[in-house]
Amino acid sequence: MSVTVDSVRVYINQFIQNFDYVDAIFLAERLYAEVKNDESTYLLARTYYLSGDINKSYWLLRHSSIEHVPTAKLLLAKCCFDIDKLHEAESVLLGNCSSISTVVLDDFTTDHGDQAAFALQLLAKICEKSDRHQKASECYRKSLKINPFLWSSFEALCRLGERVDTSIFCSSTIKSARSISESPICITPYAESIKDIQSENQTIENSINTSTSLPIKERPQQRLFPAPAYVMKLTDSILNVDSANISASITSTPIGLLSEQLQDGDKYTPPTIKPPDNIPTLRNPPLAPKRQNTRMLQQYGFDDTSTPISTATLIHKHDMASTSISEAKKTASTRKENKSIRAPTKRTTRITKPRPPCADMSITPISSSESPNKMTTRSQVRSSNTSLNSSMETDISNKRERQKKSQSTPRISEIIENIINVFKLLGQGLQYLSQFECRQAIELFESISLKHLNTPWALLRLANCYYHLHDYQKSSLIYRELRTKYPYHIDGLEYYSTVLWHLKDDIALATLAHELTETDRKHPASWCASGNCLSLNHEYDKAIQAFKRAIQLAPESDYAYTLLGNEYSLIDELERAMACFRKAIQLNPRSYKAWNGVAMIYLKQEKFQSAAFHFTKATSIYRTNPDLICHLAVAQHKCNQSADALALLNDALKIDSKNALCKFHKAGLLLHLERYHEALSELEELRQIAPKESLVYYLLSKVHRHLKNFHYSYMYMSWSMDLDPKGANNQLKENADKLYSKDEDLLLGMEDIASSVTEDDNSQMQSQSSLQDIQPMDSSEEIL
Repeated sequence: MSVTVDSVRVYINQFIQNFDYVDAIFLAERLYAEVKNDESTYLLARTYYLSGDINKSYWLLRHSSIEHVPTAKLLLAKCCFDIDKLHEAESVLLGNCSSISTVVLDDFTTDHGDQAAFALQLLAKICEKSDRHQKASECYRKSLKINPFLWSSFEALCRLGERVDTSIFCSSTIKSARSISESPICITPYAESIKDIQSENQTIENSINTSTSLPIKERPQQRLFPAPAYVMKLTDSILNVDSANISASITSTPIGLLSEQLQDGDKYTPPTIKPPDNIPTLRNPPLAPKRQNTRMLQQYGFDDTSTPISTATLIHKHDMASTSISEAKKTASTRKENKSIRAPTKRTTRITKPRPPCADMSITPISSSESPNKMTTRSQVRSSNTSLNSSMETDISNKRERQKKSQSTPRISEIIENIINVFKLLGQGLQYLSQFECRQAIELFESISLKHLNTPWALLRLANCYYHLHDYQKSSLIYRELRTKYPYHIDGLEYYSTVLWHLKDDIALATLAHELTETDRKHPASWCASGNCLSLNHEYDKAIQAFKRAIQLAPESDYAYTLLGNEYSLIDELERAMACFRKAIQLNPRSYKAWNGVAMIYLKQEKFQSAAFHFTKATSIYRTNPDLICHLAVAQHKCNQSADALALLNDALKIDSKNALCKFHKAGLLLHLERYHEALSELEELRQIAPKESLVYYLLSKVHRHLKNFHYSYMYMSWSMDLDPKGANNQLKENADKLYSKDEDLLLGMEDIASSVTEDDNSQMQSQSSLQDIQPMDSSEEIL
């Protein structure tokens, strides 16, 4: 019965590989109706799943008792996971175990056999979605240990913040991969058919070799091509046979050997073979070599490409060729007079002409008196042809085997070693990026060869590194290169739209949103780009609708929830913004942008303790982000921890000495601590970095007021008003008449500044109140 299922499976797999799912399902249903067993049930469920009918596959497997088959168990668990039945998927994978906490991973691996790595990966995904990250990490590590080429498991571990030793990508993994590919489960249904084909080829070769040793009259009339049954076997098995086996089975016949030599339009040139001495003439040589410069060969009897011979031999051949030419002229002059001897004269002339010599082949002219009768000559020539063909085929096959062994083995090992090295480099770079050690990640990514660096995956991660470092210009250039080389690639381009939002490049952002929407309207990145474009044009309501659409298309996207929360924060919908940020944290606990968004809301609500807690969580994820450290310092200052806040600001400036936001808050904090000269020094440096920021001159006015420099105080206040004539920074007007008070009013202004320059990717704040967007100026520039 299994033979019947295997024979039908060949056609079903052929339909699937040619994307003909309708016929594959129809044939699988007919087989299931005819033979209801484990194999036909699993085959139909698998066909349903590959065609996208996950519910059909789930119900078929759930209502059939084939869960004892490892492949069927894995497919059922996969169906449950895809339709969000996580508890049921976990119970299917665990089997008799009551809970995942009591399961032993070694026993789990034994139960699932060859599917253990994929079953562990699926179990880890279930644990990750149900917030059991420690167990998920264990399962991911175990699956990666079984099959180190499960890159998604490695990425998941990096996403969870785990560090994995990249030495797991080593040469020993190739052996395990080969053992998986050569397991009996993979090739059992089709191994016998290939053996039959190869044995039939051997039979044909033996029969041909045997028949060639017989005389012509006694040979059976035999076809050189295989029988139709052989063609049918090859057609049926072509779908499930490795390409190397197919080529081996085809080229094992003489026709296959010759066809491989004659590919690409080249002419076949046989090896050098010396014929037997008893052949008087070669009227129809089997496969004559290609003649080059025939006139030169006929006159002088040598070839430049042949092996070197002595000078005496060349002189002898030249004399013999001259004699033959003179005899040919005499014979031609007597043709018209004596027609009866025309044919013999022609044959004699042809014999006396020296034939073009081959390498290691010398054919001496023989007189007509020594030639036997016509019948004997044909028999000997044909017998020689068959023997020459047999020997040529043997030489060709031996030569091809030697070339394959000498060329393919080093090439394959070199490719494998290159792939392993690239795995190590990419894995180490991804770990640095997941820990937000972006500069180290950039060094590793740039050390990769160009052919691997110019792939979408590597370019996208390299651009993300610059994006997290707030180097938006370089990030934009890499994203633009990615769009030029791979215009069909959309995944991850929502970050590109945020980069363009920070650069205020409305034309490029609108173009990107239009192109992504035209390419794939149902991709979440397209709607995120549209939302950013609308937000840049201050159409916040429409931007919110675009981000909601992105969430509908990708409910697991924490970044889409973060963007939506930022939009709600702009229109002071703080409760809705808080809900979006918390959802993003639930989906990705390592999203520092979401933690920062929650903290900024608490800071606006003057809940400073809660704000400090969430800022601390954000800085623990991204330790080298100076803006997050600056926000934490502001929250700690409001909690009456000014000394700790000042230390944090100094640490942030060590990371980025020209960070305008950190310098501004440090100057304000020094002013509050009545360290006026230090504050003035910081503000003078800040004025060189941000020469057009009105709040800088406002703070300079207050410092000079405390230092009794009233004329400087009025001058800087005037410049501050000139840079903000419309009063966009309302805090300036509110604090104008409080210059002599304790600087609580100033610190309240610092809170608003902090919320306006938040480092959430799409904070969409007004540019006139943000110090983050000011580019450093040259030190020689002066404010007039």
